[in-house]
Amino acid sequence: MGSSKKHKEKVRIATVLIFIAITSNLTSAACSYLGRIQDAKEELQLLCIDAKGEYLEGANVTIRKRGGALVYSGLTNSTGWISTSLPVGSYIVQVYWMGVVVFSKELFVTGPVTMIAQCDVYHLTVAINLLYLIPVRHVNIIIVNTTSQKVVDRYSGEIEIPYRFFSLSAEKTFRLPAGNYTITVKMLNSQSQSLNLNGNKRLTFAYVASLGSIFTLMCILAAVISCIGFLVTGRRKTGKSRNANILAI
Repeated sequence: MGSSKKHKEKVRIATVLIFIAITSNLTSAACSYLGRIQDAKEELQLLCIDAKGEYLEGANVTIRKRGGALVYSGLTNSTGWISTSLPVGSYIVQVYWMGVVVFSKELFVTGPVTMIAQCDVYHLTVAINLLYLIPVRHVNIIIVNTTSQKVVDRYSGEIEIPYRFFSLSAEKTFRLPAGNYTITVKMLNSQSQSLNLNGNKRLTFAYVASLGSIFTLMCILAAVISCIGFLVTGRRKTGKSRNANILAI
């Protein structure tokens, strides 16, 4: 009887030890598998475009974990793309343009991701002419965010006249985040306008003069005066000729 009890005790101890070994191995394997899953990285490709669907080059893209830790920060390339690898998990993707958040979205990565971010970046076309007649091409343009009172963009130089059938303005297009702005155009004089940019817009400045536009205006006025003078003189001569014919009769 004593040897039988000892044998059963040994069997029981052996069974417990085997169970502990199996459980330990399973736990270790599970932890190893979970670790591999957490360490696995998936490719993310992100394309940033503006409200017109055009590429945003140089946009700042940040990716943070749900807890706020920054895992990626970089600029889009010449075609608006960024590419990176991220572990499986949940993230917040944000795109900045001129220091303003123009896109924000939660992203859960479980595999390779290709994503298009249409950002709140709008086209503001500044059209400049003198009296709605003569394009002004050499200008200084300053754009101020009226909320922060900071200059967000500026341009000095020559601007193009669009290739359209009928165009009386020179134009320069800026891409800006939504917001309130004051646009000032300076040449011999200056003109300012304010607007709330919440879509693609066109703003016309019709009272900005340059030396070239004034010279062109003077030439037009001289031509118009000459034409009027020619018409008046021609009518007078025609009237005198008729009177002479009547007297002759």
